[in-house]
Amino acid sequence: MEETQTAAAPKPRRITVRQWMNQNRTRHNLCILCLFALVLVVVCLAGLITRDRSFSDAENRSLAQKPALSAAALADGSFFSGLDSWYSDQFPARDGWISMHLWQIRRLGQKESGGVYLGRDRLLAAPETPDAAAVAGTVSAINAFSAQHPELNMNLMLVPGAAAILTDALPQNAPVRDQLQDIRTIQEQLDGSITVLEAGSVLSAHAQEEIYYRTDHHWTSLGAYQVYAANAPALGLDPNQGFDVYTVAEDFEGTLSSKSGSHAMQDHVEIYGLQDSDLKYYVSYGEEGGKVCSIYDREALDTKDKYTVFFGGNHDKVEIRTTANNGRSLLLFKDSYANCFVQFLLPGYERITIIDPRYYYGTLDSILNAGVTDVLFLYSADTLVKDTSLADVLGAGTDPA
Repeated sequence: MEETQTAAAPKPRRITVRQWMNQNRTRHNLCILCLFALVLVVVCLAGLITRDRSFSDAENRSLAQKPALSAAALADGSFFSGLDSWYSDQFPARDGWISMHLWQIRRLGQKESGGVYLGRDRLLAAPETPDAAAVAGTVSAINAFSAQHPELNMNLMLVPGAAAILTDALPQNAPVRDQLQDIRTIQEQLDGSITVLEAGSVLSAHAQEEIYYRTDHHWTSLGAYQVYAANAPALGLDPNQGFDVYTVAEDFEGTLSSKSGSHAMQDHVEIYGLQDSDLKYYVSYGEEGGKVCSIYDREALDTKDKYTVFFGGNHDKVEIRTTANNGRSLLLFKDSYANCFVQFLLPGYERITIIDPRYYYGTLDSILNAGVTDVLFLYSADTLVKDTSLADVLGAGTDPA
């Protein structure tokens, strides 16, 4: 009897994911398209039903609002640019997307996010590139102001950012601009009657200390104190004045944390109180502002931007009267770097008038006529290399006749 042989069943063929995708490319692309469309619809609906935010705590800035529709806005294109800014700022879950973007670029090995270097143990702002026209105008205005007032003791201090000083903390081979050279170039253009106060070399000598915040672009009170102590003799102040140091916050996340989306670090904030001193003072804000007995705003410690513990932030004009009774009166032109520096100036003057040209629209005549003896320009280099408001205030502030 003849045996019949049964043919073996064919083995199933295994295919890879790539082969499956190639075989089903049309279906795969259609699924992705539908999923993208669904996400887009959900995001758009969320944007329409969600109330606009006026301020972002995470980014520490005001957010763009929906622009008003008008014929003029349509004609000049401002409506569409405003609409773009509004949707960018009000995009649903914006803060989460910023953090996700940071996670992605870290995975790709990038060392910079939003103009912020992701340093070894801190965040560092990339130095600003000088605007040649703005710098020239500012230097010219300062020199002219000095020439108009030879009777005043003129001083200028430019403070470099952390990226110029804490070079060891920068990512390897980071393309950092030489901000110290930018400062030297500006200083060399100043009139010889203006005393240049040194900050860069002083901060470099203390680079191992906490002289800059790890999450914010400002220097710390310690950094400001080291520069004050080194320059006090040039200002006619006491470098040996004692201070008590108080830690008022330990959970500060600053502007660099907001810009980069990195929330892996926190800073502590310190204030310096006069030691063994009977000095009293009061602070007044603007023409209609009230008077308070401290330069510190304790309520700011309950907000995200805890650096505003100094004066509650920036103001157009602040006046401080003290019981120093030494006949000295200081006119201080500044940006926010000066806010924590003023605590060291209190015992040296019986009056300190602080002008932030970015917000000040008045003249200087009445201030100068009130007996000013000293002038100090105190700026971060990042502000001065782009600022035009200081030149405006100095140019419009006095009568050249």
